[in-house]
Amino acid sequence: MWWILMGCMGASPEQALEEGRWTLSGEEVYGFLQVDAGSCEMALWAEGFHTEKGATPCLTTVEKDGNVGVSFSMEMGAGTAQAYGELSAEKSELRLPLGSRNGDFEIALRVEKGAPDEERLAKTQQASEESLLRSRELWDESVFRLVRDERLVGELFLPDRGQAQIQLYAPEWMTSSRVPVVLAEKGPDLWLTFEVMPSLEGEQGLLIVNRPTNGAVFPIGEEPVPGEIRLALQRGRVEESQRSQHIDEALKEGVAREKAVIRPQIEQLYEDLIALECPSWEVLETTASFEKRMLHGYRAVSTKKEGACRLSVEPQVVQHGRRMSFRVESEGQIQEVMRSIFFE
Repeated sequence: MWWILMGCMGASPEQALEEGRWTLSGEEVYGFLQVDAGSCEMALWAEGFHTEKGATPCLTTVEKDGNVGVSFSMEMGAGTAQAYGELSAEKSELRLPLGSRNGDFEIALRVEKGAPDEERLAKTQQASEESLLRSRELWDESVFRLVRDERLVGELFLPDRGQAQIQLYAPEWMTSSRVPVVLAEKGPDLWLTFEVMPSLEGEQGLLIVNRPTNGAVFPIGEEPVPGEIRLALQRGRVEESQRSQHIDEALKEGVAREKAVIRPQIEQLYEDLIALECPSWEVLETTASFEKRMLHGYRAVSTKKEGACRLSVEPQVVQHGRRMSFRVESEGQIQEVMRSIFFE
């Protein structure tokens, strides 16, 4: 991948760009690219990171598709890294992929010939330095609050020595307590795997932590897609009372989400059972209209006694997201029982 944790690189004796200065601008990102005879210099200032020492030597290369690659070193809260961006063939846009997945945490910069606005550059530099200082303090402490839309949903612990750990208490996912993390470095990202609820087939949770932006994402696939849950890493330890409050809220919301998803499915399945004169669950699974994945993570039993059809649906494993039991009798009324979860 394009990102390697390393020191500064040297300038290139040959450049793929004509001599001159280009202004680089984006949302909360500003800087310039300077090319002279036999040398290239880049300065880029952003929230939480900037080019190493403010302005740093860079290397430009022409790619097969006609685009121009720009390599440079940068500083972030987690250390210094070597980055790579790509200029479009028209030299009008510079894209900086800051994540290990294609297009993830990517910044698009407008490229314009000429020097940057000095006042805007000075303001962006100051803001970048201040945010980089906060980011360094965050990573030096190595204790992170996981926040989604200003809501605390977990904690991450990445000590220099010892076991990395995570604790989640979100409506979608939860850990049984603070659980160990298996950590893998992939370019600018840390990929964290850990035990999580719900786990329907023993699968583990996966969280990608992006070091340049202090962001994180629960990935759905190998490529970023709409709907993925994204978090921000913030500084500060969590008090036990605050943690307990957020756990209680996540459990309540998890039950509400579970009911909203499962109840309509059970109502439809019960109608199918009645229409088919209440066959056994094994027989119902073989019918063309049955979708087994609808009740993934549950086990179901259908019985017929004295003309009455009963459907029972139970979690295969009682856990966050799968803790409701359902009963449906001949009159079609759904009865619910909430199962307890025992935390470590």
